Amino acid sequence: MNEKRKKKVLVVEDDLLVIILCRRLLEGSDLGNDVDLIVAESLEKAEDILSLHNDFDIIFWDLDLGNGETSLELTKATRARFPHLLMVATSANILRRKEQMDYGCNYEIESKREILMAIQALLFPISLDQALVM
Repeated sequence: MNEKRKKKVLVVEDDLLVIILCRRLLEGSDLGNDVDLIVAESLEKAEDILSLHNDFDIIFWDLDLGNGETSLELTKATRARFPHLLMVATSANILRRKEQMDYGCNYEIESKREILMAIQALLFPISLDQALVM
């Protein structure tokens, strides 16, 4: 039997409440069985994960990761390594999101609550015909 591969999602985020929200929203949605969510709560952890895995479908980047760390340089390096990877800026500050876009993110979202909607829209798109029926 040919089993469908789960979509692999990396969330780089230091806020525990956002991490819990992402997990709960995903588990409670129709996508829960189709997505493998991996969380990096620090820049060091994100670097480690990205050095071991090259098969992510999408990465959500928070910019400010505490202790003065930002994900800008890692975003830039990841874009160079994976030119076609979907990357989404999730900083709450619009000016900082724009900066993330300059460093290689494809998309930006205003609220971290939109992560689940972005996963749905970017990884499980529907056709125009399907959208018109809804």
